[in-house]
Amino acid sequence: MKLQDKPGVYIRGIGVIGWPLASLLLLLQGKLEKFQVYIEPHQLKKSEIPAILSLIEKGGIVVDTGENRVKDFFPEFLSKKEAIGYSVVLCDCSPPGIADSRIEEYSTLEYSKIKMFIAQGSEHKFGPQFLYPDVRSFLEKKNFLSFYTFLRVIHIHWRVLFVY
Repeated sequence: MKLQDKPGVYIRGIGVIGWPLASLLLLLQGKLEKFQVYIEPHQLKKSEIPAILSLIEKGGIVVDTGENRVKDFFPEFLSKKEAIGYSVVLCDCSPPGIADSRIEEYSTLEYSKIKMFIAQGSEHKFGPQFLYPDVRSFLEKKNFLSFYTFLRVIHIHWRVLFVY
């Protein structure tokens, strides 16, 4: 495992939402080389090992919480405390209700270095849903549809709309 002095993006949950997000970020990481991606499986099952291995091969660093059994399956991992210490963004991709239940946890000192929390679209206690970048004025224009064909949009059921 190659740790570098780069800010981290910590992804909690690597299921339907987390795995594609982690894959996308790891592709960007490979091109930009500006950040690390830490991945925390919620409760690791043997059937998820190939998916996690594919993320590790792309440069992801797997995180052991002490309860998710990562250390039982992977020889190289970081503890949750270490990964949180390196991270500046936390994306909670857990199933509906799990992220909401962690709001109190996220307000503890352990998460003081995190500058941005993101939860998937089904979580509502994290604040208002938003688009990034803020394109509301553009979306309200009548000629939006003609310009829309020039945009490639990924909307992975998140509070954030990624446009590239």
